[in-house]
Amino acid sequence: MAHTQRSEHISLVRTTCWTCGVIEVPLHNVVLRVDEETATGNCIVRCPLCLARFSQPACDAMMTALVAVGVEISLVVTPGATPIDGELTLDEIERFVDALHGEQDLVRLVHSDDPPPATYQ
Repeated sequence: MAHTQRSEHISLVRTTCWTCGVIEVPLHNVVLRVDEETATGNCIVRCPLCLARFSQPACDAMMTALVAVGVEISLVVTPGATPIDGELTLDEIERFVDALHGEQDLVRLVHSDDPPPATYQ
């Protein structure tokens, strides 16, 4: 029985990492973030070498090309502006610090695309 070698094609994006220089990134390491209000886009890229995450602006043509090749899209929804009533109080800062102490894996939060759950008010 003959073995058939299957060729797999991986699409790559060439960009520049601030640490590693010019890199080629698999499309699964790229997210296109589109601002709903301004219709502007940024490519969020994770460097496969140093794992740093960085953002680069994407023009309309780049956004169209990325969507066409199946890059993940993240829609940024800007909530209505809410006025800030004064400065942060010491009580608010202490509650925030307590919430940070309650989180077991801060490194996971730093590297996560998802915001942490709100645990203080």
